[in-house]
Amino acid sequence: MRHFLLTLKWALLTIVLAPIALYLILLLINILDVAPSEQSQRYLTQIVKVDSTLTKNHNDNAYIFALGFGSAKDKSPITIGLESLHNLQNKDVLSADKTQQYALPNLPLENCLAEDDFAAACGANLRKNTDLKTLLSNNRWLINRYQQLLQMSNWHDSPSFNADINPMPFKELLFAQKLYLLDVYQNLNSSSAKATAQAIDQDMLFWLEVSSNTHILINKMVSAAAISVNMQLGEVILSQSEVEPNIATLPTSWNKPITAEVLSLNKAKLGEWSYFIRTIASAQADDGSVDTASQIVSTLLSPLMQNQDTANRYAAILTNSAIQTDCDKGLSIDGINSYIYNPLGKYILCTGMPSFSAHQMTLDKLEQQREKLVTRIKH
Repeated sequence: MRHFLLTLKWALLTIVLAPIALYLILLLINILDVAPSEQSQRYLTQIVKVDSTLTKNHNDNAYIFALGFGSAKDKSPITIGLESLHNLQNKDVLSADKTQQYALPNLPLENCLAEDDFAAACGANLRKNTDLKTLLSNNRWLINRYQQLLQMSNWHDSPSFNADINPMPFKELLFAQKLYLLDVYQNLNSSSAKATAQAIDQDMLFWLEVSSNTHILINKMVSAAAISVNMQLGEVILSQSEVEPNIATLPTSWNKPITAEVLSLNKAKLGEWSYFIRTIASAQADDGSVDTASQIVSTLLSPLMQNQDTANRYAAILTNSAIQTDCDKGLSIDGINSYIYNPLGKYILCTGMPSFSAHQMTLDKLEQQREKLVTRIKH
């Protein structure tokens, strides 16, 4: 019996002390973080440069205007946009205006754009619609506001965005785009073929500019949607013209391949990396809002998270300069060994990082859509 109790004693001590010993070993291994990698340094330099450019470009910056685009009719989009930018830069979530300033009426083409033969379907909808003139008249102020936006020559946003504040009024922007193109359709017979093509081209060039220069992923994908709508509604408009559409009467931008900058996610990935490193840093900050048990767990796990090593690895993944193989090793000896240093960071990268493949496919389809559009008009 005495021998049994002694064995039990050592067994219990082993069960208790082994995890503590393992934890202490992990603490020693994870006592120091690594230095920023070349790619991380490059990203940090780019962020500083982009933020500096934004600071110097407040007057003729379509990004500022777009931030305030959802403001009420009697408000200045630039003034509201600058307030939104201030809230973003100061992480002032409480001051962000999240209310919709005006109602969006229904448009006579929401469903037809999804049909296979959208040009014929939308054309039929527009021809039988008797309220289009009134719709455009009631929203003339919004069309004028959108035209102001299109005339601005630059788009400078920042990779240091705040996901807790979503100031970009995407619904209002895309609604105004459709109103603008419907206005082009309404003036089809009173405008020359050249003027019609130029009006469609101005809209296309603006969204190409946004897509080329934005550092925010959601802005990138919204601009892709706007580019697609431009080609769809533009084709509807030209198909209703008395002048047979041809290459000479097409918007100039339709005749050119969509550039690599528009189709690339590199700038958006910089924004995602910037957001990621700020997120993991803020997650470790003690704001006093969590309970004691959570604080204890956080304190114990915090040394097992190496922020810079995690940032370096994510930068390598985003630029395809390293292949994330740790996630594929499973519970093998090699897999367990790979998690000894920075286990939490590697776990986050293996389980929480989104794939960009679906976004890239959406962008690649834009050039396919443009090629098919030009081919249809040619024949």
